Amino acid sequence: MTFSQPLSLFDDMTPHGYCLLWDPVLIWSHLLADIAIAGAYLSIPAALAIIARRRPDLNPGGIFYFFAGFIILCAITHIFGLVTLWYPLYSVEAVAKVMTAVVSVATSIVVWRLLNVILAAPTHAALREANEKLTEISVQKDSFLSQVSHELRTPMTSIRAFSEILR
Repeated sequence: MTFSQPLSLFDDMTPHGYCLLWDPVLIWSHLLADIAIAGAYLSIPAALAIIARRRPDLNPGGIFYFFAGFIILCAITHIFGLVTLWYPLYSVEAVAKVMTAVVSVATSIVVWRLLNVILAAPTHAALREANEKLTEISVQKDSFLSQVSHELRTPMTSIRAFSEILR
């Protein structure tokens, strides 16, 4: 196939396994590695989607959805790595790789554009410190109000007692 020929579903080539001389160690290595990688790559976007839905504050600009798309397409390229061991569907694999490249570049652009927003988010330590300060202020406020309330009750008690004496 030359660059001037159109893409076809069934390329007139040999499967990748032929290039590996059908060596069982190489075939099994590719097979198991691509299955493991594709499985992990298909699992990660599910976790990212759960995080994005439950914590939209952690998903500025929909960045997790970009990551999910990128990772799913990476999984697809590994699946085609498996397929091409036995079937020479290199044109379809190339389309999957081009799609992966497009989404990868888009994801990298989005990540760089959102970098300042992501880095501006407070850390867990900063939030914990702010909560501790707020708790301290709340305790001080409660103590102050309790003291003021007590001080206001004391004169009222004295006034009532004096009032009773005058009757």
